[in-house]
Amino acid sequence: MNTNNLKKRYTKHQQEQHQLMYNSIMTDVYRKIITAVNIETGDDGTTAHKVLEIFHGLLKMDKEQYEKQENIYGNK
Repeated sequence: MNTNNLKKRYTKHQQEQHQLMYNSIMTDVYRKIITAVNIETGDDGTTAHKVLEIFHGLLKMDKEQYEKQENIYGNK
């Protein structure tokens, strides 16, 4: 999440509240991804945590890096 835009438009308190809400949403998304992977693979969560690690890496990539990965592994 780019916090530079938040700093320009919101007070410190509003930024903190936004970050808390974002963290809560992402925690819920991650938990649901783990459950979905566990349902599909039937394993103990090892695969799900690896999937989240990869997902987190993809989120950190800039557009060019992501497009390289998408071309190699994606459904384009």
